[in-house]
Amino acid sequence: MANGNATQPAMICVPAAMVPDSRVYLLGNMIYVMALENSVRGLLDAFFTVQNRGWSTNVKIVMLCNLWLISKYVLDVVHAFLPLEPPAKGGAQKWGFMYSISFAMSMITFDAFLLFKTWIVCSKTRFFKIAGIILLLIRTGWAAADIGMSYTECYPGIGCMFQQLPFFLIG
Repeated sequence: MANGNATQPAMICVPAAMVPDSRVYLLGNMIYVMALENSVRGLLDAFFTVQNRGWSTNVKIVMLCNLWLISKYVLDVVHAFLPLEPPAKGGAQKWGFMYSISFAMSMITFDAFLLFKTWIVCSKTRFFKIAGIILLLIRTGWAAADIGMSYTECYPGIGCMFQQLPFFLIG
């Protein structure tokens, strides 16, 4: 209160274009949970394969992909317990950039893993190898666009929010 007058806090409105469509996030989260289940199962399978047969290139690729995905889930859990308002806006921008890269890499890793499995199931044919490489390059392009367009915006009194355009979750 200044001079006996109460000041009202400013209302902050988020533009409608920035509000995510819940169906897009529902679909994204469903794919995300399938990736987590696949990662845990893949790590268990790789662990028992190493015990029975030793290390091979395929087992190393499977374990690397799964460890990367699980590290992403750990980052998400840590992110859930961090305060909404970091000490400085620059810290929020760095966190948002790191989160964006981590999300993109987890999706690329998941795609690479599925394409690798498809190539193995298809008897390692040249056609599926080339198709897999093309699809992975397309996914990498979508990821680069997502990283470039995502940002962190800080609102006084509310905190900082990571803004990701739902359109890029399609790719």
